[in-house]
Amino acid sequence: MTRFTNLIAGRSAPSKAGLFALTARGPGGKSKCQDAGGELGQWPRSGAHAVAAAIEGLATSPPRAQLADLDQLDAGWRELLRMAAGAQGAGPADSAAVPGGFEAGLELLPARLGCSRKAAHELLLMGRYSSFGFGARDLGNGVPVALFCHWSDPLDALFAVVAECLFQGRPVLLLPDPDLPMAGAAIAQALLAVGLDGTGLAVLHALDTEGWIALAAATGHEQSLHATGRISVDQKLELTPFGQHNADLLELINGLATPRETEWVAPASLVESPCDPARVRHAAAALARAAFGAGHGFGGVAHGAPLLACIPRAAFSAFTAALVVELDTLATTANPPLAFLGSSGRHSVRARYDELWKAGLDEGATLITGGTATVHSPGGVHLHPGLLVNIDGDSGLFELGEPLGVLRLQRA
Repeated sequence: MTRFTNLIAGRSAPSKAGLFALTARGPGGKSKCQDAGGELGQWPRSGAHAVAAAIEGLATSPPRAQLADLDQLDAGWRELLRMAAGAQGAGPADSAAVPGGFEAGLELLPARLGCSRKAAHELLLMGRYSSFGFGARDLGNGVPVALFCHWSDPLDALFAVVAECLFQGRPVLLLPDPDLPMAGAAIAQALLAVGLDGTGLAVLHALDTEGWIALAAATGHEQSLHATGRISVDQKLELTPFGQHNADLLELINGLATPRETEWVAPASLVESPCDPARVRHAAAALARAAFGAGHGFGGVAHGAPLLACIPRAAFSAFTAALVVELDTLATTANPPLAFLGSSGRHSVRARYDELWKAGLDEGATLITGGTATVHSPGGVHLHPGLLVNIDGDSGLFELGEPLGVLRLQRA
């Protein structure tokens, strides 16, 4: 089992708040681990003490650019790609190169990245920031940034935010998503491995309630930290009751975004009668690639992924058949597109995915592919992209929500 650790002031930091085990969760975030084999990993719970230590470490880091130049950034990105390739047999990253033996759990890292040097240059130097729409140059020099890393955030977008902050001399506190924590840990290890000053970067896993309150105080009345990024809808719901009695905490959780899916706009070629089969197949392939696949974060679906679509009636049957072929093909590639679930296949992302397609069946929709089907790879079990059709026009299934790996089609 993978064991993750926190990174504080350039060193691996033991937890004073206990360990958190990554297991399957049911509705409401309740743990449903049936046995020890169901755990995908363990990492520290981060309480108020860990938050205070991390912020203090970042505050004492040198007030200068933490990344030397674009060459060091490029080296960090190549190291991140190399670590990802380790999950496909190229070997794990060299943890000895990292100060304090920081363990990032990189054997779980899927290789679904892609950002060229030219694209990195544009992201960092030409104002094209990440999908967060966050410009670090709006902040004062040296202000630490707390970056929440949701599992639906593409790794290149997270990397761009971290690199931008470091270029501007802003230390970064990475807060990986408890559901799939590899992104934040991997970014930290890659940058440390290529010579980044370890005092300019920190990683805290699984904040407990006291940790959230301490972080909120730092971003609120203390104004010693700026927070950005995304957290899940479930996490916001869990924290909101505590925020009713803490203005700083309520401001923090309201200021963090939640990941959202989008609706796909069918091309005009699907309206033509009769439909050209080649154009139908092309459109189905375009939707499959946009919804799932390379570069789409650790859940295999990114924030903004098009998972709802209205398809013209004349093309609906042909389009659905072509889309099933595309989704089944994606599932059998070298890097399956949806979330890596470990050897047991039980995981909280899986639980929410199952809730969605089962709700569809309860409403009379038809599940064409996905659902209970899983994809086996050398590293373990992955989810299979899901597809629901025959959805009623007024169904809540056709409302935009968190991207969970199930495409839903309606007849236009």
